Amino acid sequence: MGAWYTIGGLITMASAVVVSLVEFKLGAILAIPGFIVLALIGTMEFSAGRTIWRSEVGSWKSVITTSMITLLARAMFVLLLYPAVFTRQGIIGFWESGSFGVWLFYLNAIWIAGETIFFIYLYLHPGLFMLEECEGSRPDLASCAVKSVSECPRCHEVVETWWQSCPYCGTKLPRNCGECGGELSEVMSKCPHCGNEVVQSISMAKTVEMFRRLTEEKALPETQAVHHARLAEALLKNGQPEEAVDAYRKAISLTSYPRKRTNFMVQAARILANTGHEAEAAKLLDEAMAIDPADIAGAQAVRSEMGAPSPL
Repeated sequence: MGAWYTIGGLITMASAVVVSLVEFKLGAILAIPGFIVLALIGTMEFSAGRTIWRSEVGSWKSVITTSMITLLARAMFVLLLYPAVFTRQGIIGFWESGSFGVWLFYLNAIWIAGETIFFIYLYLHPGLFMLEECEGSRPDLASCAVKSVSECPRCHEVVETWWQSCPYCGTKLPRNCGECGGELSEVMSKCPHCGNEVVQSISMAKTVEMFRRLTEEKALPETQAVHHARLAEALLKNGQPEEAVDAYRKAISLTSYPRKRTNFMVQAARILANTGHEAEAAKLLDEAMAIDPADIAGAQAVRSEMGAPSPL
């Protein structure tokens, strides 16, 4: 499959040259911009072939997106090159012509059929891009073949299964049995669906303790601010959003860089908004936008997600 996409990327780039710059199927005005766009699509497809070959963790979304764009581009190639094959004199076989357009028509027709099948397969099997670990190599996972990468149900960022909250938006993550996939509550030590023993992770607790010790060491304010921010992320992953907000507030008070401060403010506001403290979140976002009107940290976007109008 990876080889098919890799070769497909080369076919797409060759088709871009012929359609745009040789036969001017897109017209003289669109020839150059059309070639650039189509060549970029070919490069994306070529890269996707390598990604599929390696089954790179967390790349399912990008592969699916690239596949959709590639299918549209290839359908356009087939449509534009159609007249070169189906003429008034009959159908011209690729062996009967020295025209690159004819050869590329047949190649694109074959590749669009294969890529359609692969697209459907990849869409139905996102697990191909999730890391599988076994209990022997990862004691913090419940059983063999546990998926150690998944997606936050709110912001759709990649998260690890032993995290209890999303470090990007603060959303509490669902817990599922590693054996049958059944939903678990926080206090369960045994799966009610299959009876599998649930192994509790201690890795995040150790990480929290490590960063907590770092925040207690003597260091420059900016260094301490970074340590508190990392402590906040670890606390979130460990399911402690209130403590994470406190750590971010400490980081905000320690840093003297406006953009770093606004970034910490937005992170804290996300957590507050997702834990029912919209008023506090709105106040932090307003302060962030007042400090940085350019809004590099994205406070306005978070405000829009909350549904609250900004006074600025």
